[in-house]
Amino acid sequence: MGAVLSGAQLRMAEEEGRLAFTGTIRGNALLLSLGRDLVRFRRVQGIVDPMSEESVNAGYGTSFDWDTFDLDPGGSALVSAAEHVRVGPGLLGTIGTLSHVARLGLFAHLGSPFIEPGFSGNIALELFNASPNTVRLRQGMPVAKVFLFEFVRSDEVPCGAPFYGNARGHRVDLRSRYFEEFGQPSRGEKDDEV
Repeated sequence: MGAVLSGAQLRMAEEEGRLAFTGTIRGNALLLSLGRDLVRFRRVQGIVDPMSEESVNAGYGTSFDWDTFDLDPGGSALVSAAEHVRVGPGLLGTIGTLSHVARLGLFAHLGSPFIEPGFSGNIALELFNASPNTVRLRQGMPVAKVFLFEFVRSDEVPCGAPFYGNARGHRVDLRSRYFEEFGQPSRGEKDDEV
């Protein structure tokens, strides 16, 4: 992997078509704000099994339109970024929380910080309130940034994971799809193939 792209290099990547971004470039990063899709986690009886679609889906509330949302201490939610981003081949992104909200105890992206080459869509932000206080979220509020790196040898770096982006203007599916990629038939079920 190469060095972080500067603000000037980000703008040049846009001009060259290697990057598309509908938001603001702030310093050397793409600025992400809270978008229209928000999903709360629900408490489920028993456990959540990542291999079971039914079990995974039971842990999510429905996505709804919102203006403000109060995130309780220890609470988490999934929110789509308002900005659409397309990362071309040879580029890799990493997401970080803005220090302004981190100092309130809000993590804007708790896990899976990488954006793979070829991604196109609205990023699902994994919000977590680590503070003892309720934090009011507002749609459009800047919370995260994306730094982009250029691969030194991009022709040798395949994009092996399935693509889970979304078309611009469409609602974002924020739920886990672990069972789709890694799920196997349960014991007792037979494969269709012989």
